[in-house]
Order: sequence, then structure tokens, then C-alpha cells
Amino acid sequence: MHTASTAMQLFHAGKTKYPQDDNWVATRVIEEIIGAELHR
Repeated sequence: MHTASTAMQLFHAGKTKYPQDDNWVATRVIEEIIGAELHR
């Protein structure tokens, strides 16, 4: 439950910050938190 809750919070944070983007917004939030770019 904790992992699902965290994933949902990341997704909602991303959709709030980047409303025009797709499901990759969670990845963008993680990149901002860790200060590095994740390679896709």
C-alpha cells in the first residue's frame, strides 16, 4: 500500500505541475527531486 500511495502522490504532483504532459510527469518529478536526469 505504501508504494502505491507514493506512486499516486508522484503522479498527482506531476499532473499539477505539468498539466499538459502525459504519464511521464511522475518521472519528471523524480528527476527534480534527485537532481539528475533519468535516461529513457
